[in-house]
Amino acid sequence: MNEIKKNITKLVKQPKNRHAIELICRYAPVNKTTIRNLVYEQLVSRLNELGVRNVRIEWHFPNQSLRPKEFNFAVGDLNDKLFRRSGRIYYMLYAGLTDDPDIGDEFTAHCMLWDAKYDSSKGKSATCKNFHKKLLERAKLPVSLAKNRQWGPWHCLYTGHNYRLKDLGDGDAIALANILSDCISSTYRKIKKAIDTI
Repeated sequence: MNEIKKNITKLVKQPKNRHAIELICRYAPVNKTTIRNLVYEQLVSRLNELGVRNVRIEWHFPNQSLRPKEFNFAVGDLNDKLFRRSGRIYYMLYAGLTDDPDIGDEFTAHCMLWDAKYDSSKGKSATCKNFHKKLLERAKLPVSLAKNRQWGPWHCLYTGHNYRLKDLGDGDAIALANILSDCISSTYRKIKKAIDTI
């Protein structure tokens, strides 16, 4: 951050640059839409338009952020079926290592198993790991489009398409709905059927 501050100070000290910066600050369009607004205001209705029903946003992370890096969706009754088990299934839009996603950043659609009994002090939960293994064996999901990653209480079952945000407008909402819809249609029925047999 100090390096950025030094570079900006150096630029502002030159009269030509100072004038250009003032013009940019005065006339540059300000996009007040954030990824959080876009997801909460448009995504579920876009998914419904694509024929994906019974989807709800459960939460996002970080909770207070206007630009969360993770949005978690529940679909149908998958989690009702897992009520007595140690996990939950969520469809996630995830920005990876980007902390404050904005235009130019990329989101990936994942199907995730969340471990309700994850012990952060030990960094594991054998109960959910066994369930995760059985679920993958029985669901016979398609091959992920990228490497499945695990972090904390999250076990990735399937990694779908990604999309780079362009303008936080309708096009981005449609594209995010498309990658999430594709992830759901590739996995939901197979996972539901597998859960019934475990």
